[in-house]
Amino acid sequence: MALDFLTEEEAAKLLASTRERGAYKTFMAEFVESGEQGANASKRFPAKKSASIYQGLNLVKKDQDMQNIRIINHEDTVYVIRTDLNGSEEA
Repeated sequence: MALDFLTEEEAAKLLASTRERGAYKTFMAEFVESGEQGANASKRFPAKKSASIYQGLNLVKKDQDMQNIRIINHEDTVYVIRTDLNGSEEA
């Protein structure tokens, strides 16, 4: 019996739908190390739904005790913002 090979598009679709271990944790670490005020997380995970990105980043935030980070899901785009760089604290 011959093998049923995947097309490049099929393989990419399957890989995009699977979990990447530590991807959200890596993103958060890179963001904090960057020193930037904010970032668009949805651009980093284009194949993921905004609700999934939001939930995953919030789990990392809680696990890593990142109180100076806000994660905002606005119009199907997830943003990560540091509250300690502009002098304002999250209420």
